[in-house]
Amino acid sequence: MIDRRRSFARHTSASLLVASAALAASCGGGDDSRTPDVGTTAQALVTTVPCDPSGFETGPGLANAITASNAASAGPHTINLSSNCHYQIGAADNVWYGPNALPPILSDITINGNGSQIERNAGAGTNFRIFYVAGAALPPGVAGKLTLRDVTVRNGRAFGGVGGASAPGGGGGMGAGGAIFVHGELVLDHALIRASIAQGGAGGTGGGGPGGGG
Repeated sequence: MIDRRRSFARHTSASLLVASAALAASCGGGDDSRTPDVGTTAQALVTTVPCDPSGFETGPGLANAITASNAASAGPHTINLSSNCHYQIGAADNVWYGPNALPPILSDITINGNGSQIERNAGAGTNFRIFYVAGAALPPGVAGKLTLRDVTVRNGRAFGGVGGASAPGGGGGMGAGGAIFVHGELVLDHALIRASIAQGGAGGTGGGGPGGGG
């Protein structure tokens, strides 16, 4: 008579050995020392941006944190601001669809404001909005997502150019997104947008009459 219990035990043990060998092979023998490539893996960055003791931070810390997040991967990434700080930007960083204070959002980034403000410096000599969030359907062709939490964005300025003077008068340029211009995705969580202006440019005055405004 066959002892079915012993046969079952031998069969089960053999199956477990085969499964264990297959698992070890798929995991590199349990010693996977490969280093992930930054920018090609789902590496999430968490960055804290300091504030000057005066409470007004004008350094490049926030811009550098956004650039590093974009370069690392699609995210999600987290940028933590210091509590109750004024992060002031005095010049545009780029001109994606108009001048922008900070690098474009090309990944999934959450900015935890901790009650701080991100603002265009009132003494800045030029107009610019604060953020541009990229979308996959338009250049630069990357899907961006920006989540702003417990932060105020203020004093952005987006003014379209004035139309040409040739006949007939040309239309003025579009002033898009006084604080934030979005082609991708924007989430506001206890965030405020204040004192920001988006205004189209005036039409040109050619010989055929004035053109349309932006």
